[in-house]
Amino acid sequence: RGSAGRETQIASDPSFALINPSWSPDGARIAYASVPNPERWTGVGRGALPPSAAIEMIGVDGRGQVALTGGNSIDMMPAWSPSGRMFFVSDRSGVETLWSVDIAPAILAATGEDPWNDVASFDNNANRNQAPVTPFGPGMDSFVSAPTEP
Repeated sequence: RGSAGRETQIASDPSFALINPSWSPDGARIAYASVPNPERWTGVGRGALPPSAAIEMIGVDGRGQVALTGGNSIDMMPAWSPSGRMFFVSDRSGVETLWSVDIAPAILAATGEDPWNDVASFDNNANRNQAPVTPFGPGMDSFVSAPTEP
């Protein structure tokens, strides 16, 4: 049996678990959920929940870390779209639903690079002519409601 070697830590935070990694279409960035450690959670047992969780992004070289979401919601499971949006599950509307955010402003803020200057960065350049939006507030859209437990 073979084994992996040369493991490299990309990001860490002693107060948060960094989970649900998702590679960008161009392989240059990783998005993940940042969840507070359990001692900060509310509730007990299976009903325990973190006070919040955010979607963050970082370059595979460990530079350019930036939050894509924030606030008191629990945002998890990021997934990249070829059109330059990040999709994720959030309870920000009161129930878990599917949301998206335009990531171009966050990439620009973290790296100083406009991701749309490199058309090869994403499979589709459809958002290039859209007005810039912030990764908070107006830049977010809610799409799908998830069923809730009875």
